[in-house]
Amino acid sequence: MLNPEAFEYRNMSNDDYNSTEYVAEGIASATCLYKNKSMMDIDYHDVLDYFNYSHNLKFVSFGTNANFVDQCVNMRKLRIGSVKYSEIDPVFQDAVCGFTIPTAKRAIVLLNGSLYYPRLVFTVLHELSHVFSFYTNPSYLKAFTILNSSDPASTYPEEILPYENAANAMASNLLINTPALCRSLTTGTTFNQLIKKYTISQSALHNRIWDYLVHYLEWDQQIAYNFLMKYRYQGTDGANLMKKAMFSY
Repeated sequence: MLNPEAFEYRNMSNDDYNSTEYVAEGIASATCLYKNKSMMDIDYHDVLDYFNYSHNLKFVSFGTNANFVDQCVNMRKLRIGSVKYSEIDPVFQDAVCGFTIPTAKRAIVLLNGSLYYPRLVFTVLHELSHVFSFYTNPSYLKAFTILNSSDPASTYPEEILPYENAANAMASNLLINTPALCRSLTTGTTFNQLIKKYTISQSALHNRIWDYLVHYLEWDQQIAYNFLMKYRYQGTDGANLMKKAMFSY
């Protein structure tokens, strides 16, 4: 996953989004069974535990010596078990958030450990989305061989963008699954309360709600935009407006 400057959020078609949402909900359901929790109660730590259990992952945190302490703090907060630390060039650190190396025995997930923590959480879920696809879709790995790994600061080739869009959508769904998001929007939970509860950035939450309104509920885009902006910026008043809208459209 390149940094946000190299890869911007892009809209998906309804069919592509719903296909991705279906897979994410399957993973969330499996997580619920593994953790003995409901869909409303699981969080990203539970999803990470499930992936560690089901895929025998190896995690590597990369960065510079200057931010080694930040890496250690972030990795402890993720609670992903044993982590190897690797020093890399600052240029690479600034260009790349994370990437995954699938092998026959296990996947190696490499993470920029010094990222702003909500961004790191999203990045690890993005990479786990790739892990799932690598081992369930034989054509998925083949498609990624065209990515020029010799230049980490390069932009994604057009052929890769649909896979990255899907990984972003799946990461968003794993961070806040659909039943949990629906409950939050219909009970008056504010935008900032969701940010705190799910350790998600403002932009990632904005995109998650947009996808839910436009692709899952199939709201008109202008209506979705108007309510989303009020929800994001008007606190409790915006949350109440969204709550009413959820029962009206």
